[in-house]
Amino acid sequence: MSNIDSVWEERGHQQMAYLAQLESQYQVSPVPQVAGTLYSLVRCLKEFARQQIEFFVSGFRRGVLERCGQFPPETVLSVTLAQIGLDISVIEQVAEQRMRAYQLAQTDPDDPFVRALAMGDYLAYAALKLANEAGLLPQPATVLTYYQKSAFVRVIPYAPLALVGIPHSCIGVSRDFLAIPHEIGHYLYRYGRFTRGNGTPIERQLPVAVLPGSANSWTKTWFEEIFADVFGALVAGPVLGMSFQDLQMTHDTEGFYTDDGDHPAPVLRPYIYTNVIREKYPEWAERLHDSWNTKLAVRESTRPASSTRSFKRKNGHPFAVAEAITTELTGNRLASDKPLDTAVASITQELLRKMKPASWPPNLPTPSAHETAPDLYARFDDFVANISAISVPEMKLDGQNVMVGGEAAGFVVGETRFLNRIDNTRKSLASGRAVIPCPEWLHVFSAAGWATKGPDCAGTGGVC
Repeated sequence: MSNIDSVWEERGHQQMAYLAQLESQYQVSPVPQVAGTLYSLVRCLKEFARQQIEFFVSGFRRGVLERCGQFPPETVLSVTLAQIGLDISVIEQVAEQRMRAYQLAQTDPDDPFVRALAMGDYLAYAALKLANEAGLLPQPATVLTYYQKSAFVRVIPYAPLALVGIPHSCIGVSRDFLAIPHEIGHYLYRYGRFTRGNGTPIERQLPVAVLPGSANSWTKTWFEEIFADVFGALVAGPVLGMSFQDLQMTHDTEGFYTDDGDHPAPVLRPYIYTNVIREKYPEWAERLHDSWNTKLAVRESTRPASSTRSFKRKNGHPFAVAEAITTELTGNRLASDKPLDTAVASITQELLRKMKPASWPPNLPTPSAHETAPDLYARFDDFVANISAISVPEMKLDGQNVMVGGEAAGFVVGETRFLNRIDNTRKSLASGRAVIPCPEWLHVFSAAGWATKGPDCAGTGGVC
């Protein structure tokens, strides 16, 4: 038994009251996306949050939840309430921007603020739709984008919706949309299936199931990022490879050559894109290869010659870049046993069993003799400028059933996509279960990565 202070219940009660006010406000909004998708999202969050709070308050108070040393009751409740608060803040941010866009569109439908939000929705849904049509998502889902400091996807286990943050610069710089397919890759990794229905979630199947031991030990902490890189490359094609080269160059010198524990070291990462892209776009891969060699020469000119083309793992040990991944277009990537090659090839093969690779713009032609990799941006700018028909399905409710574009999304308000790992565990508390082991309730706490300061999705106590 735990002496849970009643203040935790009161804090949760106040969050529920705040969400009820948003629910009432959004329901009558004249803005379609607010009255539709965001109203439905608030309803789903309110019920999901109520069940999370009740599960932990009741479970700890009755002594049903086995104690986990790293996550005492106060920590669990504090993190849960903080994540609810974060979602409320993001939803309000999205709603405020959609209301502003609606007002601006009344006088100028082509206002840059309005068009960039719509374009963000279009590109995010194009990536999500590719995965959905390939059967990689168990139920239909939709998207909403919003302006924030940088590209980001918010993990929402309680609704079939990807909330994708885009930088404010997208209003005038089209290439800054290009992180979107990578962010949708994170959504797919968390919620996708290689088999529709009750198939194993991708984030649980990989990397252990598809990688040999050496590659697994090398890449397991990078694996979600690698997956998102590969998916993004298969969605947007060569222009995303160019964009990610430029993104890596924003790292300071130390960070450029160092594994941060979550992402492949920046000096490595463009090779992932080139090695995926060269299978369908070999000529553009050559341009990307030349571009990255030029950028590396500039960066390495400030580095001691002895450390050129090497990077540092998180444990501090240095490795040559060529030990990790194929760095030359003449290399046989598919036959390689280098750890990143193995990971990239495994993910690519799994995805290509279901989906056809695409590009932005579609049907990208072979480059002319004078074109270089940066010219891909001009092609992308033209593609974005000529998009006119923008339609993204709304999320709505039919009673307690969650719908996307008029199609049932497969769960009811308050449930998640993780019946066995979250919903059934929460229900088992009400059924009178005597003890719920720590590893089991940690899955509820994490909620498939929703609690970003909680345990990782394997329940091992890491940080998502």
